Amino acid sequence: MYRRSPLVLFMVLLTALVGCGTGNSQFISQRAKYVLDEEPSGAIGVLDLRENIVGQQEVLLVGQIGGIVDPWSRGQASFVITDPIATIDGEGHPESCGCPFCKEATDQTEGLALVQFIDAHGSVLQMDAQRLFGIQKDQVVVVLGQAELNQLGHLVVSASGLYVRR
Repeated sequence: MYRRSPLVLFMVLLTALVGCGTGNSQFISQRAKYVLDEEPSGAIGVLDLRENIVGQQEVLLVGQIGGIVDPWSRGQASFVITDPIATIDGEGHPESCGCPFCKEATDQTEGLALVQFIDAHGSVLQMDAQRLFGIQKDQVVVVLGQAELNQLGHLVVSASGLYVRR
């Protein structure tokens, strides 16, 4: 359905020829499984998904990495994204300015989603997402995967594809 990046596949081949260390080839191999070659159309934001989600469903979600001070799970291929609309509403505000908008935003997780990349055994990949995908806070990404609300009401996406807007 969605194509994997030829550049990533080339990097896998190049790594095999050059003889890179096992750790690096493991990152490149995993990256090739998830990185999408082109941006899929039809992605929706976190807030729109939360309004309409029923059980577990396949989604195409767009968001900006962040929404909290530290969106990364160290040593795991997971991160938090925020709805692009929530980012626009808070533009120009420092993360802890104390104004009503920022206070309200820090009290809620409605505009946030946890994105996690799951291995064949059903566990979150044990690799830093930043290193695995070459991504940084505030970048906009499109995520393909299965989404559901967990027991605490947080939106969690088990991702099978990632496109990074550059």
